[in-house]
Amino acid sequence: MRANVVRCIGSCAGGCEGAGLRNLTARCTPVSVCNRRCTLADMMRRPLHHRVLTRRDILWRSARAIGAIGTGLVLACTQTPPPETPPTSAPNAPTARPPKPVSASQPTPTAAQLPKSGHLVEGYVGDVRASMLPLFSGPEVAGFIINNLLFDGLLNSSANGDLVPLLATSLPTVSSDQLTMTFKLKPGVKWTDGRDVTADDVVFTYRVFSAPEYKEANTTRRADFDQYFDSVSAPDPLTVVFKFKQPWAPFLTWHCQYGIVPRHILGNLSAQELNTTEFNIKPTVSNGMFKFSSWDKGQQVVLERNPDYHRGPTPLDSYTMKVLASSTAVASGLQTGEIDMGIIDPTVADQMKSEPRVTVTDYSIAAIIYLFYQLDAAKPGSKFFSDKRVRQALLYALDRNKMAQALFFGAATPGDSIIPPITWAYDPGVTPKFPFDRTRAEQLLDEAGWTRDASGTRAKDGTALQFELLAAAGSKPLENSVVSIQEQWQAIGASVTPKLVDSNTLTDVSTNTRAFDAMISQRNMPQDPDPSLQWSSSNAGPGGFNSTGYRNPAADKLIQDANAVFDQNRRKAIYAQLQNLLADDLPAAPLFVPREIVGVNKRVQGVVGAMGTFNRLRRTLWFNQVGVSDGK
Repeated sequence: MRANVVRCIGSCAGGCEGAGLRNLTARCTPVSVCNRRCTLADMMRRPLHHRVLTRRDILWRSARAIGAIGTGLVLACTQTPPPETPPTSAPNAPTARPPKPVSASQPTPTAAQLPKSGHLVEGYVGDVRASMLPLFSGPEVAGFIINNLLFDGLLNSSANGDLVPLLATSLPTVSSDQLTMTFKLKPGVKWTDGRDVTADDVVFTYRVFSAPEYKEANTTRRADFDQYFDSVSAPDPLTVVFKFKQPWAPFLTWHCQYGIVPRHILGNLSAQELNTTEFNIKPTVSNGMFKFSSWDKGQQVVLERNPDYHRGPTPLDSYTMKVLASSTAVASGLQTGEIDMGIIDPTVADQMKSEPRVTVTDYSIAAIIYLFYQLDAAKPGSKFFSDKRVRQALLYALDRNKMAQALFFGAATPGDSIIPPITWAYDPGVTPKFPFDRTRAEQLLDEAGWTRDASGTRAKDGTALQFELLAAAGSKPLENSVVSIQEQWQAIGASVTPKLVDSNTLTDVSTNTRAFDAMISQRNMPQDPDPSLQWSSSNAGPGGFNSTGYRNPAADKLIQDANAVFDQNRRKAIYAQLQNLLADDLPAAPLFVPREIVGVNKRVQGVVGAMGTFNRLRRTLWFNQVGVSDGK
């Protein structure tokens, strides 16, 4: 690795470290004024400590950013354009067509026009957590990207959300009662060991999600499959038949894009053996555009070209995902040329636009940054949040318009729904909404019995309103948001201790241990905004994505009613009711709807203009057309 000496983006002598707030009475300007001179390797080696932030940390990281919010700075709020009404794209099984994603326009060369050599390095904040198999992919994005490059599924997504056949020859035929879907597979698709990909591989993959003998497998999909799924079979080597207990409208989008895994390698393993097999971390047989090469945990994952890929080989010799400590380190790597692409921090986006070797593009994403409240009565933190008036008060207390501008530099807007605005089901009329209203926040806390003591901290029945706020390190807007929230909640009598952990620890807390009081985390969704994984009671147990432990029979019924309806307009009407219910009950507060900003080295062709809202993580349809113009 070249030990280039670079100026640390987002670490300034003034103490703003990433917020870069030079002028607190105008739009924040990112600065790069650092008294240290660090190599990119230094930044990569910097550990992400699992620690509680001290007051000195807080002042060092964000004092000026909080000042911008606390002094009543007037800033405009960027609005996300309203979604279009989508047409259907599959018989009896509509999928969404959201607005065309915003991205820079650039002609995309075909693979034939690019050198058949070269290496692409992507910088990413976070590592693969535990497995590269689609069977066990969780909410961590690094593992999701890697397993999608290694393993093709039946379908995949275009940037605007159309479902496109991948291993399948077409979208499935659907029976009139909507209880049977039949796929035909492409002939001649090979595993990298030369064996044919057949319907038996598909059956095995889906049996791991659904069959009783695999109940102990570490998959997050079991609850939904138990509820809706009946069986999967293979009448012949190129035909797969799915049967359902009841109609399951989101099945195609949510469950037909998983990569298919090799039965001849894994089929004789028990559930427990699948959980621990070395194939999870060294998947030496794949069917995607890349083959596994190596994984240096905490450092990088390296994939190499699959020359026999059924859609045509990628021009790249290899793809590397390099683990970096922060999004500002990603920007530094783009500056030096040590990485070729990566998500960059909004605090340095304007500065990166002046980099001659880098193209900066941004687009809407189907994601929400949530504030999750602990609602599991068995967890200590639930005593603070069991009353929805407390949950509502804490959201009223936040001036999210100013936070979006001062901390996200306009690359986020305040959220108001569990459904991302870019998707077809979003209802802009969702109620209630929670504009900044400190007086109302105080009133609600008083009504809930949390009154101020002599120190100004609120308490109820001898218990002080003191809790921990957990978030992932690495993103300056999120880190600074934690500190901003601490300051704003202190103003209403809530004493909060921020705690930053690495992204994989946060994932484990979100899905397994649930050891948190309150937590900030971004959740990504596909084009079908089915909220089952996050808000259904069936997913409240360990391994599911219902991190708060929220259980509401009324919400469960609305989710089930929507899942049983294939007509999109009828589903949208049901989701409107669900959005209002959860906006009022507020098991988690939708803090912000972010945009994604990506920097790409100009030697890389085929990314800008191809990567967008619904294919930024599922890259199969376009990534085999990505190459490097210099062939290096």
